[in-house]
Amino acid sequence: MILNLNHIAQRWMIGNPLELVALEPIHHFMGRDMTEITGEGIGERLTQLLKEKERKQIELANYLGVAKSSASNLCTGVTTKIDAEYLIKSAEFFEVSPEWLLTGKGSKIYAHQKFLLIPFINQNVEDEDSEPYMIRKTHLTEKGLSLRHLVMIRHIGHLLTDWISDGDFAVIDKSNTKIKDHGLFCIEMPGDPGFFQLRHFTRMLNGKLKMYASQSEIVDDADVKIIGKASIIIRYESL
Repeated sequence: MILNLNHIAQRWMIGNPLELVALEPIHHFMGRDMTEITGEGIGERLTQLLKEKERKQIELANYLGVAKSSASNLCTGVTTKIDAEYLIKSAEFFEVSPEWLLTGKGSKIYAHQKFLLIPFINQNVEDEDSEPYMIRKTHLTEKGLSLRHLVMIRHIGHLLTDWISDGDFAVIDKSNTKIKDHGLFCIEMPGDPGFFQLRHFTRMLNGKLKMYASQSEIVDDADVKIIGKASIIIRYESL
């Protein structure tokens, strides 16, 4: 079931027979409670995969979004603890099973290649809801989204009820930061680095932007730091 809402992407319903979008917290996906995990021999397996796949440590570091030294420490065994998010992304980078990468046991084949891990960008979530989620890649590619530039934000409050409800989740496309006409975008709040919220924008005929939250205001492009466009809205009550 798809509901069109004022020209912002589509609103995808979860848990219906069509299974338009499938979300799974990674601790369910992996079958364990994970935040930071110790994996014996994970460095050896990473080094093995670098040789097998003919990849470089700097490529792995860039994919994980960490310094090259951090990736090197993992590969050489200096660091044996790995964040759950980095474990999943490392497995995705090499297209192997996260369980095999962590333990060296089980099938090496990545059975969940059809899922993509999307981390949260904001802190507006309760602890039990703040874990990264897996979404079917086909639902993202069908929307023309770049799989390497997605983050998730949870909307809190009733300021944007024409476009998104309290508690709903939005998938943000960080490769889409240009406001051509109108849409729902994630911004970094002015004067509050690292704090992100959603705002609705409309491009006016004079080139300026009308930004709407509790009320509308006219702003210049230079006044707002756009993180990306909300491309998929996921209803909280359907999770």
